[in-house]
This record gives sequence, structure tokens and C-alpha cells, in this order.
Amino acid sequence: MGEKISFWVLGVLCFFGSGNVLYAKTLSQNPMPVCTSKTLSLKLEQNMPGSAGMSHENAELILTNKGKKACRLENPPAFAFLDQKKRPFPIASHLEDVSEIRLLPRQSLHLNLRWVSQEVFDDNLCVQTSFLSVTTAHQHKKYIFQHKLCGDKKEGVTAQLNLLNEGETL
Repeated sequence: MGEKISFWVLGVLCFFGSGNVLYAKTLSQNPMPVCTSKTLSLKLEQNMPGSAGMSHENAELILTNKGKKACRLENPPAFAFLDQKKRPFPIASHLEDVSEIRLLPRQSLHLNLRWVSQEVFDDNLCVQTSFLSVTTAHQHKKYIFQHKLCGDKKEGVTAQLNLLNEGETL
């Protein structure tokens, strides 16, 4: 009797499992569209109260799907810190991969941009930025961004871009 029940359960699992395989194939044949500059808005919030600390500052980059259909991010946002003449500083950036994230209509993805803002290293290297350039989904924006970024002279100045919320993962 026990063998018949386990065989029946196995048959049910195979039946439902095969349906999921067909569904997965259907999804891969009709991939979700990539977010474009027409469907994705970009906003930068700076100087947020209570957001700084431990010799760090941060800003929030917000990507919002303003389209009527869900879309996925193809690449993480690219950003560059610029001087007064809009030339990029050689600042290393560490980005989380967001290529598997999809945004439903009117859904936003919040990213935290964080950097060291004080001279805390034995051998300091600090730069004073004037602008931040952000590129995503074939959309390019420049923001006034007057901040001090510091790092170790040997390691260089770095900034990190991390997810605050993930929207939905594919």
C-alpha cells in the first residue's frame, strides 16, 4: 500500500513539475522588455537628514518605471564624479549587479551611493566634486554634487552603490 501511495505522489509531482518546465520555457521565449529612457525616470536625493555618519556620506539614486508595463534593468547605472570643468575624477566604484531586477509600472528601485567624506586614512587622498554624472537605460543626467570624497592615497578614492530595495527579482 505504501509503495502505491509514494508512486502516486511521484506521478503527481512529475505532472506538476512538467507544467513548470513548460511555463519556464514560455517565459524564456518571451523575455521581459528592457527598461528604456522613455520608461525609466532617474532622480538623485542628496543631503538626507540622518543619513551620514562614521565619516561617511551618502545619496540615494531612485529609478522609477513610469511606463505601463513591467521592464527589467539591463545594466547597473554607471556614474562618474566630475570636477568643476566636468572632467571625471579617477574614483573606483563598486556596483551591485541589478541586471536581474524588474520594475512593475510605477515601481521604484532605490540605490544607496556611499563614500568616505573625512580624512580618516594614514595617507589621505581627498577630492572635491562639483557634479555627478549618471547613465542608465541610454539616459544621461548630470547633477550638481558638491561633496568631499576621501580614500587612501595608495588604494585611491572609492564609492559604493548598493541596493536599498530590490523591486522584484526575475
